[in-house]
Formats: sequence, C-alpha cells, structure tokens
Amino acid sequence: MHHRYTSLPYLQAVRPSIRSRLGFDDRLLMLFGLPVLAFLSPVVFFGKTPFALGWAGFAPYFTVSLLYANLYWWLTRYVIASGRKNNFTAGQTRKRILTTAGILITMVLFVEGKGVWLSIGSLPTELGFPQKSPRDAG
Repeated sequence: MHHRYTSLPYLQAVRPSIRSRLGFDDRLLMLFGLPVLAFLSPVVFFGKTPFALGWAGFAPYFTVSLLYANLYWWLTRYVIASGRKNNFTAGQTRKRILTTAGILITMVLFVEGKGVWLSIGSLPTELGFPQKSPRDAG
C-alpha cells in the first residue's frame, strides 16, 4: 500500500536534502578530494612518502588517513548541516558559528583521544618547566 506521507516526492518536499542545507553538492569533492587528502596527510605530517617506503609500505598510512579523512568529513558535514537546519536566520549566525566550532573542537578531542591528552601532558616539559623525578616524590 502506497501512503501519501511516505512517498518520495512528499519526503523530498518536507525534508530538504543535506546538500541543500550545506548550500553545495560535495560529492565530487568527496570523490576526488578525500583520496588526495589521504595521500598528502602522511607526507605532510609524518614525512612518509611512497617513494621512500614503496607503495606496499605506504598503503597502511594511506588507508588510515583515508579512514580519518572520511570520518572527519562526514562528521563535520553533519554538524554543519545540523547547525544550518536549527539556526538558519541571519540573526543566529554568531550562535551557529560558536556552536559549530565548539562541537567540532569537542569532536576532534574525542576522535584523537589519547594522543591529544598525551601531547597536552607533555606541554609543561616542552615549555621548560622542570619535571619531578621519582626521588623528589618522597
């Protein structure tokens, strides 16, 4: 049985697509941009190139980078589209930007997890503060 409220034209009229909320179609950017980003990330951040490691040695770096790039793309895409859905008037621009930035910062801290907290923990040492040795503890 075909119901009027579950038909595709009705749902398209009532629920706009995520692309219409974003304001552009990002499919080509995902198709070409994410693999390029996944290729460049190990090179830029870790100095790992396929020329130095060989393609078989570079494949794990590329795969992990591709997974991270997709994860960040899809989560960021959803956060931005949700912000535009809920705060769409010009008067709500500041609220939308601050809310989106807060959510994205929290997302990065959550996704990166332990690595972020370890780097924050080593910050006092990097700034030149003396580190307590086990002898000083007691």
